[in-house]
Amino acid sequence: VPELQSLNLPRNSLDTEAVHSLGAAASWWPKLRDLNLSHNSLHFGEVQALVEAAPHLSQLQRLDLSGNRVRCDGFALIVAAASQFSQLQHLDLHNNSLLCFSVADLAAAAQHWADLQTLRLSGNYIRPAAV
Repeated sequence: VPELQSLNLPRNSLDTEAVHSLGAAASWWPKLRDLNLSHNSLHFGEVQALVEAAPHLSQLQRLDLSGNRVRCDGFALIVAAASQFSQLQHLDLHNNSLLCFSVADLAAAAQHWADLQTLRLSGNYIRPAAV
């Protein structure tokens, strides 16, 4: 399906192996722009598998990871791979237990995405300032 532009997989209880398989399959979808992996209970391992697939997902414009368990270590992986997600315009991370970040930390992380238009972070209990 080389014309695939949007893939919606919310609420599928995807595990690390499934995300690895998704990453391998992404090379078949050069036009994929929108990936929705919301509400899959994704943890660090699944986020790591997604980041490993980043070379095949460099054309993504919208990534929805809302309602998972990305947490701070998973978000750090995403930020570290920001250059591989260079087309990203919309990143949804609401309700992901990003408890360790302050607003300043998140503003610094957002600088990695030049085209980012929307960064959704509601429901993460983000601190107003570094502690």
